Amino acid sequence: METPTSDPTVTIAPAIILTNKVKNEEFKIWKKTVPSLYEHIWNLKPTYASSDPKVQRTIAFSDEIEKNESRGILTTSVLYAQSDKIYKIENSLPLGAQYKVMSDDNRLAEPNYYGLENEMASQYSWVFANETIQKIIYLRADSFIVISESGNMGWFSSELMQPNKKFVDEECEGSDERYDFDVSKDFKTVVKSSGKRANMIQVVNSDAEVTRRWTLPSDCKIQSVRFLDDSLFGACCDDNTIKFYDLNSVNDNPLWTLDYKNNEDSSDNLVFFEVSPLVNTLFATGSNKGHISLWDIRTIAGNAVTVGSESSPREIVQFDHLDNSVVADIKFSPTTASQLLTVDGSGRIYHWDLENLFSKGDESQEEMSDEEIQSDCLTFLHTGGFYNNTDASSQNRAVIRIAYHPIIDGLISVVNNDGLLTVYKAFTGKHKK
Repeated sequence: METPTSDPTVTIAPAIILTNKVKNEEFKIWKKTVPSLYEHIWNLKPTYASSDPKVQRTIAFSDEIEKNESRGILTTSVLYAQSDKIYKIENSLPLGAQYKVMSDDNRLAEPNYYGLENEMASQYSWVFANETIQKIIYLRADSFIVISESGNMGWFSSELMQPNKKFVDEECEGSDERYDFDVSKDFKTVVKSSGKRANMIQVVNSDAEVTRRWTLPSDCKIQSVRFLDDSLFGACCDDNTIKFYDLNSVNDNPLWTLDYKNNEDSSDNLVFFEVSPLVNTLFATGSNKGHISLWDIRTIAGNAVTVGSESSPREIVQFDHLDNSVVADIKFSPTTASQLLTVDGSGRIYHWDLENLFSKGDESQEEMSDEEIQSDCLTFLHTGGFYNNTDASSQNRAVIRIAYHPIIDGLISVVNNDGLLTVYKAFTGKHKK
């Protein structure tokens, strides 16, 4: 009897090969038009970082900055959360990343990193015992709040390794939903999603006590919540709406609602919502088809607005991800009002700047094509976390976390699927004066 043999070669349909080749060439051509030089870039794979892509990780910058003029460097730190532990990792970068003149002769010392050890010891700084941390919001002076996959929250400070306060959300017990939270601009109030179906909004005060609840219909899942100021907040829901509420209102109904609707593509669904920390009337939405829209809250206030209807207000501007890749994250700059980042489902980070668009005025904007507007506003593309997966709905798509530094303009931290931490500052050819 002959021994069966098998051909290890996998046969790929010619049509798929051709499609991939076309996509690769299109990306190469498109990428050449986008700046990709770095003013500073630094990578670290911590010794304690798990290579398992399913391990939950998130990051946040601290507001600490230590200047060393003789070495020509400044040092800041990143909070790196993995599972239930939070590590503090120092990173040094050139003084020129933040300061232009430090001495009388108008010159900065050349950066000298010799003898520096940026990675802290493998001992963690804080622990949220038996919880899996999924988001950190840094407040100030080494104080921050975290939320876990189970919907529980912890308040941390530099004095204690354990949380000073803990909020156990019994409404989330036994659920496998993902929960979100945000902190008011005065740091006094937390709003969070809750409930076994993530259809509940809870308001939690600084004593970790619930002061108010809203319950939405059971088929309306809350995807993200964001404060616009100290009392006004919005909840982005999977029914393609953003519902806006005011803590000072005695009415439990939303003040107004933005109904996201794409008449040209019914499968274009709202998946993300973010608010500018510098302009509290400016917010952005992201869709599963890679559309990013910027809005002025004043154009919809007081109304139930359906996007796409004849009477609906238009967004300020709309951008699109390459290959219409899903919007996985949006972050507005905390230092420059015109800038924001978006992340697509493949881990690419897009840097947008609206400064030129705003300076040209509405009439000039109307004369520009969508491609011209996009080209004018896209200032940088970071592909360090790129994961080549064309299926935007796949569970294996790139899951990366990004954070802006609260003080150093344009400094970004990124952690990707395998735990690699990257801190970078893009070179876009212009500096703040």
